[in-house]
Amino acid sequence: MRSFLAILRALTHLQVPMALSAVALVESMTLLLSGRSAGLSWLLAAAFGTLGLYLLDGIRSADHEDAISQEGRSALCRRHRGALALAAGIALAVGGGFVLASDPSVTAFCMLAIVALLGATHVLPLVRWRGDWCTVKELALIKPVVISFAWLLGGFVVAFAMLPPDTGASISQVAGLVLIVGPLLLLDSVWLDRRDMQGDAVFSRGSFIARSAPRSFLLLRIVLFLVPIAGVPLLPHGATFLAWSWSGAACLVFLPPDRIRSEALQVLLAALWRFTGLLGLLVVVS
Repeated sequence: MRSFLAILRALTHLQVPMALSAVALVESMTLLLSGRSAGLSWLLAAAFGTLGLYLLDGIRSADHEDAISQEGRSALCRRHRGALALAAGIALAVGGGFVLASDPSVTAFCMLAIVALLGATHVLPLVRWRGDWCTVKELALIKPVVISFAWLLGGFVVAFAMLPPDTGASISQVAGLVLIVGPLLLLDSVWLDRRDMQGDAVFSRGSFIARSAPRSFLLLRIVLFLVPIAGVPLLPHGATFLAWSWSGAACLVFLPPDRIRSEALQVLLAALWRFTGLLGLLVVVS
């Protein structure tokens, strides 16, 4: 049993649950917008692309904020830095191969290029700010928004690609999907940002999330939890998806991350709503 838990912790430190949550998010957004499955190639592209990016992020953060806020992940990435760098390169290459196998349109390819650029700025110092080159993670004020936008845009790439050629999504459907998924993505992003506040503070990256009082942070979480209601009337099956997503996201409202000592459990809870939301859709679709 201890060996199993150790393996589970290691996989979680390597962000495998986040990679799987990318599959759940992409499939959910595609089902909601087009009524069709995203298909195996797109889902594998999402999984491997996300895994490669998070592996690189773990390597980069191991000697910085993760050394304070995620000691287990930091130790694992420092111990196997070379192997993980190789695994990240392979994962990104495999993910790119599955994208090409999906035969994306020019529009989809351009949107994916933006997602890739946002991912690159997350792990590489490609942003010029106040005379220094830095990553988006170091720009604490915009980090949660940029991360959430990248997740949302990546989901829309596949959702648009799977629309039938003779039909398109209405503006109201797109707006409904943004209103439902966007705030939930921002909710899990700010929740994880709060988890990292000690590490960010040491490196002078504390965002307004980290600096806010507990009551203000709770109010923000409640607002982000409730805003998706506005998108329900605009999207078929939106109510079902939101209700099931809420069942997974409720823990992010009622439990601040500092109440949970397990690093692995924090990651699992942050991604949980993506799996419960997809489960609810699959129940309705089937």
